[in-house]
Amino acid sequence: MKAAALLAVALGALAFASPAQAASDEASPAATLSAGDRIAVSVLGQPEMSIEMLIDGSGTVVFPLVGRLRVADLTISECENVIAARLSEGFLRQPVVNVRVSEARPVYILGDVRSPAHSPSATAARSSVRWPSQAVSAQPSR
Repeated sequence: MKAAALLAVALGALAFASPAQAASDEASPAATLSAGDRIAVSVLGQPEMSIEMLIDGSGTVVFPLVGRLRVADLTISECENVIAARLSEGFLRQPVVNVRVSEARPVYILGDVRSPAHSPSATAARSSVRWPSQAVSAQPSR
């Protein structure tokens, strides 16, 4: 009985939290890949195709067998679909591709700051930007 009540509470919390969070993650510009992000790509059942790569300045990566792919401005899900589509063009049947950001692009804080700072993983949490605490405004906000 206690387990059923706990399960009902957990499912209720998921029902109210998930759609709003998912919508905000997809709509957020921070949820897209960009030059400077390092991504890890794995293909189910194909360990030789598991690779980590840096998105170059032009927003592309070079993936084994399929060559150069433009992934900048795509969500992680869109990137997975692009890679899977290219792999299914004569290489694999129904490939299952997983992409994750292994290291987010650096964030630089510019402008009128007392202590300029750089944080190599400030956007690792893709749903919200965490600004480095080292950057302190030089002037009070009005």
